[in-house]
Amino acid sequence: MPARPCPLVLAAALLSAASLPAWADVTRCTDARGRVVYTDQACPAGTQQTGAVPVPEAAPPLYQADDSARQSQVESAERAARIQRETVEAARRQAQPELPPDRGLTVMGPPPRPSPEAQRWSERSDDRAWIDPWDGYPGGYYPGAGYHRRPRPPVDQRPVLRQCDAGGCTDTLGNHYNRQDRLDRYEGPGGKTCRPVGSTVICR
Repeated sequence: MPARPCPLVLAAALLSAASLPAWADVTRCTDARGRVVYTDQACPAGTQQTGAVPVPEAAPPLYQADDSARQSQVESAERAARIQRETVEAARRQAQPELPPDRGLTVMGPPPRPSPEAQRWSERSDDRAWIDPWDGYPGGYYPGAGYHRRPRPPVDQRPVLRQCDAGGCTDTLGNHYNRQDRLDRYEGPGGKTCRPVGSTVICR
């Protein structure tokens, strides 16, 4: 009676069949009881070859081709986005020329005063008739026009107090006032100082 193959031998044969290289065929062996053994060697004693199981060669992995195509698409999209950004930046630089760099210069002093003509425009911007090109002509008429110019507003020439001390205050015209806000001296003709004394003015 032929010896029965050990279960360990069958398991080893199956593992061997699973780990065979791609180019080897696996031989199927069957004993008298119908038990099947797979091996890449000759069939064990008590068994006979009942067939062969061809093992196809392993195909190259498809994911490599898929990854390369996907990577190519990503690179193409990034390249297109970069070209678009560069085009937009170039168009913006062309439309808005760069300003010269700030060298840290600071203008010191008060701002320039506007011209008298500009002041007149700003003061009476809502009344163009006030800007009179024939302002120097007497009578307030345009030559040959017969249009009367509007009178100028009166100029406030009142003196303004600018300095005060314990003895009183001095205004912008050089007049001096006592603590009761009464004029006590002023500069008269010839640079003399005049003082009112009652109804008389004494200048020295």
